[in-house]
Parts: sequence; C-alpha cells; structure tokens
Amino acid sequence: MKKNKGDKIIMVSNIGSASRKYFVYSVNKKEKEPKELFSLQFDEKEYYPNVKLENALYEFFEITKDRFDFWVSDIDIIAERVVATGEYFLENKIIDEKYLDELEDVQKYDPLHTASLIDEIQKIFLIKEVCEKNKVKCKFKLVGISDSVFHSTISPETYTYGIPKTKNKNHRKFGYHGISMSEVNNNFGQKFDKIIAIHLGGGGSVTAIKKGESVYNSFGMTPVSGLINLTRVGDVDPFLAIDLAEEHKKFFRFLSEDNYLFKNTRRDLYAKSGLFSLTGERDMRDILANLKVKDENVKEKNMFALEVYMTKINECVGSAYAHLGGCDALVLTGAILEKSDIFRKIFLPKLKWLKVKAANIFVLKTEEEKEIARLVVDNKFV
Repeated sequence: MKKNKGDKIIMVSNIGSASRKYFVYSVNKKEKEPKELFSLQFDEKEYYPNVKLENALYEFFEITKDRFDFWVSDIDIIAERVVATGEYFLENKIIDEKYLDELEDVQKYDPLHTASLIDEIQKIFLIKEVCEKNKVKCKFKLVGISDSVFHSTISPETYTYGIPKTKNKNHRKFGYHGISMSEVNNNFGQKFDKIIAIHLGGGGSVTAIKKGESVYNSFGMTPVSGLINLTRVGDVDPFLAIDLAEEHKKFFRFLSEDNYLFKNTRRDLYAKSGLFSLTGERDMRDILANLKVKDENVKEKNMFALEVYMTKINECVGSAYAHLGGCDALVLTGAILEKSDIFRKIFLPKLKWLKVKAANIFVLKTEEEKEIARLVVDNKFV
C-alpha cells in the first residue's frame, strides 16, 4: 500500500458481541488527526453474513489485500477496543503476554466481549510469529485502548462497594462506554460544565461529565450491571443471583460441579435477561416493530418492557443529575438513540423534568474507532 512519507498507519479493531469492525487510519506528526483510509464490518445480518465472526480478522486481511493492496507489513499500530473488568485496565497499554493473562483472569465477568478479544489477540500474536518465521517485515505494536479509562476520574466514594474486604482489588465500580464518552467530551466538554450523556445500543449506560471529567457512570464492576439492556439484567438485588444459582442446582441436582452452575447463572444474567426476558426479542428494532402489530397482547408486552427500560434509564439520569448538581446539556448516543426516531419520540418526554433547553439536547453519532485512533496518538503509542 502506498502512503505519504512520515505517515503512520493505525488499524483499529472494535469487537462487539455480534460484530467485528476494522478501520484503517493514517496519521502524521503535523496534523495528528487520524484520516480514515478504509473500513470493513462483519456481522451476522448485513455485512458479510456468511463469514464466521471468529474468522473475521483473517477475512479482513484477505479482502483488503485484494482491494487496497494492504497487508500487515503496512501497519504501525493495531489498537484493540478493550472492555474488561479490573484496575489493570484503567490505563491504555501495550498488549503483551501479561496483558493476555490479565484478560483471561477476568474473562468470567464479561464472557461476550472478553472471550472474543482474547481469541483475536492470540490470532494477532500468531500472525506476527508467522511473519517473523518467514522473514516478512512485521513492525506493528499491539495496544489496548480501554473502555474504562475515561471513568478513572470517578471518586472512591462513588466507586466503592460496601462489602467484606477481600484480596480481589476488582470488587468495585469501573464504568464502561468510556471511549464513546471521551468523544462526547471532545465535542461538548468545552461548551458545557455539566453534561449528562445517555448511550443506548446493545448495552446502555448513563454518564455524568463535570468540567471535562467523568464523575458517574451507571455501570458497576461489570458490563452486566446498571441499566436493563437488551439481554443483560442490569442492577438487581444480589440475592436474586443466588436464587438463580440455586434454581440451577435443583434442576441439575445430579451434577456436583459448582463451576457449571455458576457458568449457567452468569449466562442467565448476561445473555437471557434484560429486554429479551420480557419480550423474547434481542433487537430493539423488533421490539419497536411489535408496537405496530394487530395482536394487543404482543403490543402490551413490548410496551411494558419499554416502560421498564425507560424507567431504569430515568432513575440513572436522576443519579447523574445528583452527581452534577444540575444539567447544562443532554447528549444522546448509541445506535438506538442515533437511529430510532420512534424510540426518541417515546423516550424524550420522560426527561422533561430535567428542564434542559431544546437547543442543548444533542444526538451525536459517535465514531468510536476514530476516537480510539485519536487516543493512540494522545497516548504517544505512535
């Protein structure tokens, strides 16, 4: 691939629970603002649906080699979006074997994101190893841009849980969607001192940004907490999780393997709860479409689920408001709020109590991949 003298090439990988997004940017010392060269997305519905997600990285390189004469030897930095629980991930870092070990230790907290991330990192390590064995120039560094770093400014009194002390330093709130919130802050942090940002996609969160810093995020220790999400349970009484585990134990009483019970309970909380447990749907588009069907029972069931969803969001907006002591601007991000006029029409009236001027309510299409590339530059990885 041809590039201008002095340009550095950054490849960004954004691994979702049901998608893989790869973006390639160039950046030079003078401008420092990443310039997108090309991108590819893989998912199970629209983009390359015949490609298995676990093979998406290899397919990306095959396709871009043919289309753009692009290969791993052209890359200076591969930046992975990292969604992982733990103090270790409150900084953006070079990904090495120790980093991989840390990810494997916390994989149980976020099986959807972390397992896929670990798999891709191992593939990248293998690509580099094969290149070196075959004496192919392969100079790139692999870095992890964490979704929690932006929330590292949250105070101890906000992130601390009232639980018995253990040796595990990860038993605290961390916050997620930080890359998206970093872009929110870049766009509006200079104009407004008190910002409430709501991000709704497959996962959802509410963040309070005060004078450019995060002071509250509705997520807790893991991405399964906080708001009710499409398949994640959100905040519940801790004893409810114990009850679920006991239900599994009754059903599988002939099994004595505790890990099996915990694994199934985690799956219940992470993949079988949220709006899916209330509607049977895993996609907001399908839930909204069900509001228009003739069957009144289906309509009522889906509308009730949305009311539960919006009530929890409103509660978390109230918490954000309390942390800020007011609200100057409301920023709406994430696929649901960006793309669905129908949902915004139903949801925004619920927030009238905020008394934010209409001119100070913004819908922002965040570009997480570009923000990751910016953070690579800001952290001087390139």
